[in-house]
Parts: sequence; structure tokens; C-alpha cells
Amino acid sequence: IPFAVVGAVIGWMAPRIYAGRRASGRIAAFNGQLADTVALLANALRSGNSIAQAMALASREAPPPTSQEFARVVAEMGLGLAPEDALQNLVKRVPSEDLDMMVTAMNVSAEVGGNLAEVLEKIGETIRQRIRLKGDIATLTAQQQGAGTIVSILPILIAAVLFLLNGKYMKPMFSGFPYLCMPICAGLLIFIGWVAMKKITDIKV
Repeated sequence: IPFAVVGAVIGWMAPRIYAGRRASGRIAAFNGQLADTVALLANALRSGNSIAQAMALASREAPPPTSQEFARVVAEMGLGLAPEDALQNLVKRVPSEDLDMMVTAMNVSAEVGGNLAEVLEKIGETIRQRIRLKGDIATLTAQQQGAGTIVSILPILIAAVLFLLNGKYMKPMFSGFPYLCMPICAGLLIFIGWVAMKKITDIKV
């Protein structure tokens, strides 16, 4: 029965974790390519292409997953959907602040006019600076995040080693109330400390 319960929990959580990691990886890849995609759109507009033609060019020239997402936008526009609605669907599929900023600029330009190519160039430069700043922050906080993980895992490893070396010494701690409260409280405090260190080093840009 315990193995069945553990297997059921793993079977329920593993696909969610796998799908979540794949989705986050796809969004991260899209964000990493977005600055170059914005530059591609701006150059296409400067060459005299329309917004639809520029997005069709991005669907052919950009690497995946950007090309795949813009191909869906072009396909939706080919089925009769308005460019603004197709771009909003893109934002729904790829939740990205930078993409939302680009789509908002394109929709506003479609309504009020203006030099969209110049606006996209400025947005692309902003995205590049933000990516550069995120990289600097990740480099500066990597040591603190690693230290927080090591400090959180170390007490558990020490307890496991002591249990293997001298099980009789450690066994009373897991024998029931009130001794069982000590490892439970210790685990909760370790988890709270790990979450706190993650929040401290998680700097939003």
C-alpha cells in the first residue's frame, strides 16, 4: 500500500512537473529570441513591408519556437482573424511582459499611426538591456542561491548519515510524541528558510 500511494503521487505530479518545465523552457527560449525578432520586424517594416508581411518573414526566418508562434499568428490572420486579435492570442499562448509590450506598441500604431519601425527598434533595445541586466543579477545571486540550497540540504544529509552510523541513537527522535515534533519542526523551519532565501535572491526586472 505505501508503494502504491507513493506511485500514485509520483504519477500525478511527474507529468505536471515535466509539462511545467517544458513550458517554462519554451517561454524562456522565446524571450531570449524576442530582441532579435523585434529587430527583424523593424527591418522588414523599414524595407516597405506591411505588418502582416513582416510577421510572415519572422515565421520563416526566426528560429523555433519564435517561428512556430508567428506561423500560428500568420495562419490565424489567413483564416480571417484581425491582426490585433491574432497578436493577443500570441500573448495568451506566451505570457511574456516583453512580448506584451511589443504587441501593445503594434496595436497602438495600427490605430493611431506613427513610425512603428522606430518604436520597435527602441523596444528591442529595451529588451536587450533587460536581458543583460537579468544575466548580471543571475550571476550575482547564483552564489547566494547555491549557499541557501546547500545549507538547507546539509542538516538532512547529516541526519541521514547519523541514522546510518548509529540508528539506535537517532531512532528515539522518530518514535512518537513529543520527540517526533523535533524533526517535523526542523523540516518546516528548513523549508521556510529555503523559501525566504529564494525570495530574497529572486529580483524582478
